[in-house]
Amino acid sequence: MNEQKEKITEKVILSMTAKEHHKEQEEVSRLIDELQTAIKSNRGHLSKLGPQLQAEQEQFSSYVYQHIKSLPANTLVPGGLQLKVGVILCLSLDSARAEAFCSI
Repeated sequence: MNEQKEKITEKVILSMTAKEHHKEQEEVSRLIDELQTAIKSNRGHLSKLGPQLQAEQEQFSSYVYQHIKSLPANTLVPGGLQLKVGVILCLSLDSARAEAFCSI
């Protein structure tokens, strides 16, 4: 290592005492443990959310065409032909629905 001293840009570790170095190693180990715990926790949450996401995607694909109705071509509508467009926004299975309608 002595022959590579000119390549060293961060000299803080070299100036640490053995006690300081040991303390820093313990802190890094503690932080690594915290991160590993957080990763395991997040993986657990993701594994629980996976089936819910799949159920919502399946429900969405079947719901899209469930409420579309067609009229026969010869249908007479009093007052002329109008188009009523409705949009329902539902962000998840548990959330409240927001509805908006407009006549064109």
